This record gives sequence, structure tokens and C-alpha cells, in this order.
Amino acid sequence: MMHRSQLTEEHVQRVIDYGELPDEVLKERSNVAVILTQGWCPQWKAMDVWLTAAQNNAEPQEYELSVRCFVYDKSPLFKQFRRFKEKTWGNHHVPYVRYYKDGKLVDETNYVPAQEFFSRFASPEHTASAAPDPIMEV
Repeated sequence: MMHRSQLTEEHVQRVIDYGELPDEVLKERSNVAVILTQGWCPQWKAMDVWLTAAQNNAEPQEYELSVRCFVYDKSPLFKQFRRFKEKTWGNHHVPYVRYYKDGKLVDETNYVPAQEFFSRFASPEHTASAAPDPIMEV
């Protein structure tokens, strides 16, 4: 099941000051995704739709997942955080997603479709049997 919440300004200030999120975020569950974005981004809006649908349907059922979001163009830390994200983490695109397993960074992406997002945390047997993403089928 997915648990979704926002990063706080304090969490983001911690990132700017120390280079990473605090353990209270990274270790709140064994699987954590952090989505850093700007509100105008159409790919973020698409992600928000399927994240909301997954949360409403109590998915994924195979594992626990925390998803933390930060829409930084709405924050007073906008300029500081964008500069940090681009210079320190080297990512100039939105949405930017960081994937953590047991508190350790295991992957980074920008926008990915729902199936690919959730497969970052699924065990191999769940990934192999996953249905194709209907949006990506041709």
C-alpha cells in the first residue's frame, strides 16, 4: 500500500544544508520515493493522477511504499532548492524522482509511467507478471 505525503520546508532546508533528506523520511518505510517537481509541469500532473488513483485503490498491494512530494515552485525555498538540485544533484528537469530502499538511494529518474515507477520497488516475481502500462501501449 502507498502512503503519500508532502515534504516539509524543514525537510527541504535539511536537504539544502546537508545534501540529503533526514532519516525520518528515508526510513519511514523500507520503500520510499521522493518526487521533486514544479506545479506547472504536465508530466507531474500526469504522475499526480496515477499516484492518486493508486492511493485510492490501496495499491500497490505487494509492498509498503512512502511517496513524498515537494512542489518547489510554490515554496519560499524555490530558488535555493532549485540551485541545489541542479548543481549538487545535477538534475535540471522536472519531475525528478529519487528512489530509496532501506534508507539508501538506489535509483533516480525523471518522469516514468506508473508501471515503471512501481516496478522500482516490486520483487522480481511481481515485476515479471505486471500488466503492461495501457498508456504506453502502441
